[in-house]
Amino acid sequence: DPAAFARWFGAYNSERKYPELDFRPEEPIAAEDVRELVEDGVALCRNPASRFAFVAQGEGGLTLFVDGQAYDCSGAAAVLAGQLCAADRLVIDSALIEDEAAVALIVTLFNEGSVSFDPED
Repeated sequence: DPAAFARWFGAYNSERKYPELDFRPEEPIAAEDVRELVEDGVALCRNPASRFAFVAQGEGGLTLFVDGQAYDCSGAAAVLAGQLCAADRLVIDSALIEDEAAVALIVTLFNEGSVSFDPED
């Protein structure tokens, strides 16, 4: 089953480099906070200890793998996931945050410690 193998391999291949370290923030972020930071042009940065990968699915969707977890994405969330895999640092297009799934993906990744916002811009 190629799809099952791709899902297993993506999760295995993206396991965190330092699993003993906890990178989760002390304060979780909310969707409203994400929207505000994106509107302010604050860059989203990948945690250097996190591993990102994706496997394209049909109809423009993809499965994003981050730190051993799989996230099925479509639409704006798939666009965002591809951009996160392509760059360590990303200023997100404010149009993407109109999509609830894209915002939810950022919230999840932030609260897991896989990404952070860099206020140095």
